[in-house]
Amino acid sequence: MIEFQLDTASGVATYLQLVQQVRQALQLGILEPGDQLPTAQQVVAKLAINPNTVLKAYRDLEREGLVRPRPGQGTFVVGTLPRSDPAMQERFADGLICIFQLYILAG
Repeated sequence: MIEFQLDTASGVATYLQLVQQVRQALQLGILEPGDQLPTAQQVVAKLAINPNTVLKAYRDLEREGLVRPRPGQGTFVVGTLPRSDPAMQERFADGLICIFQLYILAG
């Protein structure tokens, strides 16, 4: 399952950051059709953001044909995006590792 991270200094709207992270995860093969996204409640609890922000991001992804909600079950990946090149995947993975290490150190 994807773990969302926010960059409050980026100037990018929160919901767009969520959409971009799902799209990147699809391009890198981290998410595949059938995978479940975190519930809005889980994202709100982890990131301390408004539930409507999460729902807006998920609706945008649904309009793009990338996810589909299943009532009572959650939101699931149904679409794919072209894979990115391996060098880009490696840079992204290295970046994620750094983020997770900082997150762990921060406690």
